[in-house]
Amino acid sequence: MTKAKSIKEARENINPDIVYQELYEEMRRYRDYELTSSTWFMVILLATISGIITLKFGDHSNFDLLTCNFLFKVISSFLCTLIALSGILSAIFAACRYNHLRDWVTKNFEPDWKKYKPKDIKFLKPIWLIVTTQVTLWIISLFLIWANK
Repeated sequence: MTKAKSIKEARENINPDIVYQELYEEMRRYRDYELTSSTWFMVILLATISGIITLKFGDHSNFDLLTCNFLFKVISSFLCTLIALSGILSAIFAACRYNHLRDWVTKNFEPDWKKYKPKDIKFLKPIWLIVTTQVTLWIISLFLIWANK
């Protein structure tokens, strides 16, 4: 018996319920990753915004964001942009992988009698709320860096 033949036989003998269960675990992992990564990137942006507010409006600081050099503002803006884009792209990647896997499982594993699909909501999907929040925090951080007191 060749190795290729034994692998083919093993694939044919796998219980579809086990494959179905493993694919659902993978979909759950993508959803968890989407939420966890977006949460962490939002926390990092909020901490950055808090730091900018402290530097800009704090009385105890000798650091003035208005008189600091242009390079500091550019680097701060770049870092805020990098954090925001990383959070957005991570969430979009996880959402796309989840949707791709969900469609494949529905097409190949769901029984015919279970083809119920809830009404597709085009606007208020969680990914768009995550992206909107990330973009809003990014704009606020850039505004705080470049605006005058």
